[in-house]
Amino acid sequence: PCRVFLTTDWEQIRKLRDVPDDAEQTESASNDWTLASPHAPTAVNLNHGLFLQCKRLKIFLDGGLGASTAALLSPYSDNPHDSGMITCRAEDLDTAFRLAWDYGYTVELHSIGDKAFEIATEQIQKYYELGKLHLPPVITHCQIIGVKGMERIASPQFPQLFLNIQPQFTKSDLPIIEKKLGGDSRVGKERVANSYCWKTLQNRVTTCNGKHRELAGGLAGGSDAPIEPARPLQGMAEAMVNLLHDDEGLNFDDALAMYTYGAARSVRADEDIYLRYVNSPISDAKVSSKKVRLGLLAHGFLADFIVTDLKKPEDILSLMSSPTPNGKPTWR
Repeated sequence: PCRVFLTTDWEQIRKLRDVPDDAEQTESASNDWTLASPHAPTAVNLNHGLFLQCKRLKIFLDGGLGASTAALLSPYSDNPHDSGMITCRAEDLDTAFRLAWDYGYTVELHSIGDKAFEIATEQIQKYYELGKLHLPPVITHCQIIGVKGMERIASPQFPQLFLNIQPQFTKSDLPIIEKKLGGDSRVGKERVANSYCWKTLQNRVTTCNGKHRELAGGLAGGSDAPIEPARPLQGMAEAMVNLLHDDEGLNFDDALAMYTYGAARSVRADEDIYLRYVNSPISDAKVSSKKVRLGLLAHGFLADFIVTDLKKPEDILSLMSSPTPNGKPTWR
């Protein structure tokens, strides 16, 4: 078994919300949420305990770097007439944020280009100031940030934020980064300097004026599978050795935290989740009050861990491991 934290597309929630109340329902549909249901599900409705939850609403802001559809503030270096594309209209973005607030979801925004990142952070700031934002918001990919984006997320007024990054993209995109983003111009050099910079991003979202934020966010590690293989240990290794910037690699502890506690916090796995099963490793007397905590090997946390003979960072790529959800070995 594994733990699954789903993300639903915001447009699906809008479609479900807009189904008329008098729409025909079957008996089976009345106990489930389907397109025949007259009401959209809240995040609480989609909390199915230990192994299946859905608390995030996904919003796509732009495309990808390879297809030159990632939205940039300045034109691509290999095409002065192309700056990519924003894929979500301003009014739709507001609708998505309102839906997330009304139905209890955290917003997750797909952002690869620096223009998309700027829009994402502006929108997050706007709804945070309105008091209509379930923390922590998540921005996924974050490959190209830009100077303004870096400054905004470092501001003491900016809310807790998680950046869901895929370190494997650095290696995959390396052959096209300079061609599409770089060049001899000031813009190109500045843009590359603020791209794929994992260590700087971590510092921006966890500290402010040299001090640890009271409500710190952080990095969450991902793979974007099937775009990249779903191999967290490989992701850790590539986060530690940044092929684009020698000084942007994470240390082992930070790389590990990104794929464990950071990932758990980014999907709100450490809040409002209670064990509800008779065969739970926690006794029945505690089922109603024991909060589930994931992501750390510490007292009070579920025993999800792997056993390795890791001695140095590069050993990560050749490990055989034994996952143990809830402290029970499930695979060798």
